[in-house]
Amino acid sequence: CGGSIVDSDGHPVSNAKVVLYHDTRKWGLGNRIVEQKISDADGKFSFDAPVKFNKKATTDQSRDYYIILTIHPDYAFAWQNVKMGQKLENQTLTLTLPISHTIVVTDHDDNPLEGVSVWAGGVGDMKSSNPLFRDYLDLKTDIGLLTSTTNNEGKATFKNLPQTQCSFKATLKGYASGLAFSGGKRIRLSPGVNLTGQVLAENEKPVENAIVRFHTDWMWDFFLAETDKQGRFSLLDLPAQGWDMSPWGEEENASGLYKIFVKHSSYSVPEYEIQLLPGVEVTDLILEAFSDGTLVKCKVIDSETNLPIAGARIQGTNAIGRIDGHSDAKGIFTFKAEPGSTTLSFTSPPDSVYVLDGQNYQELRFEATGKKMEVVLKTQTIAGRLINVPGIVLNSDGIGQPNAVLYVQADKGFHTSTAGSYIRATATDSDGEFQLKEVPAGLNLLTYVETKDRSSAGTGIFDIHADPNESVAIEITLQPTESCDIVITDKNGDPVCDTSLHIRPVVGDQSVWGGYSRTVRTDSEGNLRKNGIIPGLEYYFRDVKFQKSNISHEEREKLFKGRFILIPL
Repeated sequence: CGGSIVDSDGHPVSNAKVVLYHDTRKWGLGNRIVEQKISDADGKFSFDAPVKFNKKATTDQSRDYYIILTIHPDYAFAWQNVKMGQKLENQTLTLTLPISHTIVVTDHDDNPLEGVSVWAGGVGDMKSSNPLFRDYLDLKTDIGLLTSTTNNEGKATFKNLPQTQCSFKATLKGYASGLAFSGGKRIRLSPGVNLTGQVLAENEKPVENAIVRFHTDWMWDFFLAETDKQGRFSLLDLPAQGWDMSPWGEEENASGLYKIFVKHSSYSVPEYEIQLLPGVEVTDLILEAFSDGTLVKCKVIDSETNLPIAGARIQGTNAIGRIDGHSDAKGIFTFKAEPGSTTLSFTSPPDSVYVLDGQNYQELRFEATGKKMEVVLKTQTIAGRLINVPGIVLNSDGIGQPNAVLYVQADKGFHTSTAGSYIRATATDSDGEFQLKEVPAGLNLLTYVETKDRSSAGTGIFDIHADPNESVAIEITLQPTESCDIVITDKNGDPVCDTSLHIRPVVGDQSVWGGYSRTVRTDSEGNLRKNGIIPGLEYYFRDVKFQKSNISHEEREKLFKGRFILIPL
């Protein structure tokens, strides 16, 4: 694996540190820096270590990948994801002008914490007008290169960030890791928990090479460990009860509840639940493994063609807890279950294809019995392939519009291996051109486009040919937007006062999401005054409280939602 380091003008950059990092796709377990190099006088670099991919995985979401990172004191750091199937030679990383950002780290009493490692854990934006920043950087571990350490005021300052969205993580011994999303300037650290345990089979035989997975009950996150020859495992500074949830806008902190799952080819382990209290160390947690479980081989087939489906995601439940994985190259999904009630269902299709929502498909229910058993699970029918669709956005003068963002969804509900019913938002380049990725061939695209300052916007409905080999390109022309001044009323005609609302444009009688996010607020008399509105276009409104998980059904029924044309033609 090798290539070149250049600046924004394409000139070679020498003496840049270049790092090859391996992401194993196991939530940080086994991630490591493979090799480091320095670019030569011509900006060239070449790694000596071989790039070895795990060829067992059948989907992009589960395949391991590599990241090339480059750092130079005069530029922002740059990166390039390298996945299976890409060319390894001639990788070009472009160094751009840097920006600075400061993060303040405190404890729960707002006391500044010194010596905290703060690092860029997520960098990039699919909606960036700069294609360099659309290749999202996701670091599960602190590699010490994109890191700043807090001073006695709790401040960590970065001077080499790229000009795109950056989220940060912070770690300090004795505390669970904390985070700040893009634009955040503060992280509150909470006391963590050190935990050690052991997986034991019959006669207290240690189980080696078992993957122990702690799944947080209060958010979607995992912490993984692998057992050694004595069956032992350990995890340091786990989030516990009271862990700060304010980055999500939550008023209550974490419960500290975890579900523990264990995966091993020869043993099954019942699901275990534990609650961690801050600062309370847990030692010698024993997880019992059983060799008399049932090895289940599930054949995954298309319900219409009866052909095996490789790379389909399967989920289910059993006494071992949550079942989750993908069918292999022959369409077989294998797992070790505890004897007893088991359910399996098809969750999402393989890469490169999609299925339609609303189709009847089988949820398989059976009793796991014996040493081995085989079952058949029928999936939703594969509806079509996913394609890339290029296009251009024009301004009202017919010239390519840079810095415009496209929000797109299909006219029918669908699911892919990575998304549901929408296409990821993307931005135009300096010529107004764009490329939509993973578009379902055979469906209509409902499209809303606006410039980043919302001074111009436009809509479009495009019929995408069902044949993926047919060439497709779309064109959208924007118009100047205007400012509205309107009273928002409910179904009884009463003004909706002092209320924060999510607003979405309506295209083809559907409200377009696809990543679109805008919040507006009415005043004390129900007036809404906002810019960036297209005359004659209908908009869908919904009270922001709909997103609160703790609201009862009765309360939710009272919340406002409605559709309005804010500026009549």
